[in-house]
Amino acid sequence: MDKKKTTLAGGVVARVLKGKVHIALFRWSRDQNWLLPKGHVEEGETLEQAALREVAEEIGLTNVRIVKLLGVKERASFDGKEGKTIYYFLMKAEGEDFQKDPKVTWEVVWFPLDELPDFFWPDQKALILEHFHQILLEFEEAGSSEYRIDYRRLKTAAIVTAFVRQARTKKILLLQRSDHVSTYTGLWNTVAGYLDDEGFPEEKARAELNEELGISQTRLRLIKVGSIFEVQDPALHKTWIVHPFLFETDQEQVHLDREHVAYRWITPEELKEYPVVPQLEESLRRVSEGPEL
Repeated sequence: MDKKKTTLAGGVVARVLKGKVHIALFRWSRDQNWLLPKGHVEEGETLEQAALREVAEEIGLTNVRIVKLLGVKERASFDGKEGKTIYYFLMKAEGEDFQKDPKVTWEVVWFPLDELPDFFWPDQKALILEHFHQILLEFEEAGSSEYRIDYRRLKTAAIVTAFVRQARTKKILLLQRSDHVSTYTGLWNTVAGYLDDEGFPEEKARAELNEELGISQTRLRLIKVGSIFEVQDPALHKTWIVHPFLFETDQEQVHLDREHVAYRWITPEELKEYPVVPQLEESLRRVSEGPEL
């Protein structure tokens, strides 16, 4: 028997506080993890109307504006009898008054986007991490004089990792990081860079390949886009949101910039012989499995 399906809508409500983007979360009690506001779409409501109503009811904010649909998540109910499709909208809290409605007596807190707590629903945190870069850019692109992103100081940062495969040998390129970089000096990596305001992930990956290796766009072919994943590095007190890519090139000689001191063309099986940055094997796995483009 097919599961009954219901439609819900909710909001990722953001504002700038003390120079950082913050997200509004709530919880019903102190022994519970945190939630984004969301709920069922009532008869006659649009998705947007339902999302705004749920934000007002669950976190007590009415002075908010919908920016765009951020993402859609699907999951089952607790008892497994019902399927849920949840539409989450990115919203901006407007004006100077961020006080919640007095009728909302449970706990509502603004958390920095790069210091999010544990969520009751893991898919809600996954949604924010998947769209971390987009949320930041909505504030920077608005031209707010109070907010400019310093990507290297973020406790959570989105990055691209761009593997390069040689067309003739099918070997992948590995690069040794120099002492001119601030993290993972001496370890081996692929091409990587912060996702900043210079474009979308694929554009950023292509730009990094040209900048760090001197490979032009005409000699690059996108092979695979891997699924986004999260890497915790306790030593750096950092969380990386990794966007993996695999490109192919007919170019065998590369030109290293100051970030790297050596390179090797290796088979994927040889990767285990090198001291590499955290979870590089997982990045490679995500662009190696499944069909290519």
